[in-house]
Amino acid sequence: MELSVVIVSWNCREELRTCLSSLASGLGSLSHEIIVVDNASSDGTSGMVKEEFPQVRLVSNSGNSGFACANNQGLDLAAGEYLLLLNPDTVLTPGTAEGLLEFMKVEPRAGVVGPAFSSGAGTQASIRPGIYRFPGVKDELFLDTVLADLSAGLHRLPGLSGHAPEGAGGGPVESDWVSGACMLVRRQAMAENGVMDPRFFLYMEELEWCYRIKRIGGWKIFILPHLSIMHSGGVSSGKKRAGEISAIYYESRYKFFEKHWPGALVAVIRTGKVILLGISLLWYMLEKLAAPGERAEAEAKIVTCRAAITVLLRGRKGMPEKI
Repeated sequence: MELSVVIVSWNCREELRTCLSSLASGLGSLSHEIIVVDNASSDGTSGMVKEEFPQVRLVSNSGNSGFACANNQGLDLAAGEYLLLLNPDTVLTPGTAEGLLEFMKVEPRAGVVGPAFSSGAGTQASIRPGIYRFPGVKDELFLDTVLADLSAGLHRLPGLSGHAPEGAGGGPVESDWVSGACMLVRRQAMAENGVMDPRFFLYMEELEWCYRIKRIGGWKIFILPHLSIMHSGGVSSGKKRAGEISAIYYESRYKFFEKHWPGALVAVIRTGKVILLGISLLWYMLEKLAAPGERAEAEAKIVTCRAAITVLLRGRKGMPEKI
């Protein structure tokens, strides 16, 4: 079998129905199987899959085991030579899966490839290569702080404009990681570097996996801008509160740092980040009072800062095992 498609779903029945319906044409003549792992959805997802897509192999979990763990369940069952991970809020465009697979076959050192994304029918697919780089110290200190706002302000000045998204088309772009919304993984790359780390409940799991595949395993990772799929984005996570999402994200982010960066460096960054977030929190609170027109944006930033500070002040939980 050429291809195994693994989809993890949590309370997004309608989006999953659309995604599965798109696979009939999206996969073309490829020899394939489809595996859906449902993380204890309460919206009738499992029943819908059983009734409407009997050809799909369904795993119904009794609890929400997280994105990485559920993907691993699907990967453990997969028989394909190549493994396509899809989010349930995607629509697979005809020719994209075949194009990704064809590239894998002609580029023997490609361990992971992914496409560009569009937000819906009629919108232009694009990528921003800078997003798909492993995080560094500067990235972490700027993220969600006033430093990012100051930097954005500078880039709006004449002659200092930021990078615009790259449109669809063009040749392969070598990247550090690709979005787990659609990533094609070579089985050999997985066999050599393991599956996703199940300790990442949500966020950073595909980045950490790609880190091992690329930095440790020596494989190459590409984005193919001329291929694209539709991706709504945030359908499952959107069912949680903003503060909860920010907390989960920062927990995962620092799990990544603790696993792959020197402990002393992480401790310094954690301290610096708390200080910057504290300053930023005060700034956004003043901004909320002084600029009523920016109140909603300032409030969102306040929620993020508070959630991140709470996570960082808990201290290092540690990542003892190497996965």
